[in-house]
Amino acid sequence: MKNPLEPFSRRTVGNRIATSLLCLLMASSLEAAPTPSDPASRESDPAPPCREQIDRVRRSVDHLDELAAQLAAARCILVERCAAPLTKVLYADALKPSESSSSSGSASAEVAEALRYLGEAEAALPGPALSELDEEVRYELETCIEQLRAFAEMFAALLETSPESSAEQHRSRLIEACAGLSQFLDDPRGGVVDASRLWQGAAYRRAGRPDRALQVLRPVLAAPRASRLGLMARLERCRALADRGEYAAALALAGRVARRVEGWFEKESAPVRQQAVDAVRFVRVELYRLWAEQLRADGQEGRAEDADEAAARLLGDDTWPVDAGRRLALHESISDLPVCESRMSVRAPDDTAEEAGRDRDAKGEIREEKSSPQTTAPADRDTSKPDTP
Repeated sequence: MKNPLEPFSRRTVGNRIATSLLCLLMASSLEAAPTPSDPASRESDPAPPCREQIDRVRRSVDHLDELAAQLAAARCILVERCAAPLTKVLYADALKPSESSSSSGSASAEVAEALRYLGEAEAALPGPALSELDEEVRYELETCIEQLRAFAEMFAALLETSPESSAEQHRSRLIEACAGLSQFLDDPRGGVVDASRLWQGAAYRRAGRPDRALQVLRPVLAAPRASRLGLMARLERCRALADRGEYAAALALAGRVARRVEGWFEKESAPVRQQAVDAVRFVRVELYRLWAEQLRADGQEGRAEDADEAAARLLGDDTWPVDAGRRLALHESISDLPVCESRMSVRAPDDTAEEAGRDRDAKGEIREEKSSPQTTAPADRDTSKPDTP
């Protein structure tokens, strides 16, 4: 007769062994667990923007792959990584000194990295290693590189912090960057046009040319196509009017923007809408304070006090200067940029030997066909090129 306790005994021993092993594993994992200050714990933190694109440049396996990776990395750096420091450039006059210059140096280095990628891509484009690219695609890539470089040179000028550069040299660089970006004011992509206007206006202001800034930053009160870039451009126009001493006109425009801004951000979350509203409010405070300084310098103390009181009413319980986090920030410095490297799949016409026996059916699906002695493409073959993105 079998011992009725035997299965129980075996099961109990097995459970105890399993429990002991589990305890040992838990103890070893606790001993090896990194503290928040350990490098291993920081590996799980979200990677900074563009890490994947930059890593792809290093992992590229051929010239085409490298060119595509360089364009993607440059675009990502300019659009995403530069957004936050450029936001601080726009708010610089009303931020704490530590906030306005905290990231300009690193951002300038990243713009230089983007320019390096663009230079290497441009140098490789006419080379024999990329001869398989269709001629039309080559032209599109050259145009793309030219556009990215124009924005990169503008951002480099706006973010410049080098003490070796004199004020006059900096102004010249800003004006040159505006000339390079002006050719994209009629770009078919609305977001590119809005970004071109914003950054040209910002550069002209910092070059001491508010008149040119006002020519670029048109007085538009309709809802912007890109809400954040559009709002920033409208606020920059208000500041340009103040630069010319037209404080009443600047405050009138800022008041009209204030009445519309919440509707422009109706699809955003409540915190973002509040940041947009506050951004306009703080610009109005800034304008009143600047006007008070000018009035006081002109000997109009009574009117200066009135302007100070208006600024204080708008500021409410906030303190001046306000923290950067209270204002709306850009998530991208350029909108609607084309993904140029997506066109690199189009090869030159003589690079179709391996596809000579293919055809497409009515549904657009590729089907293999037997080799044919004919040397030209079948009459019903679709040889049209894809539309430009």
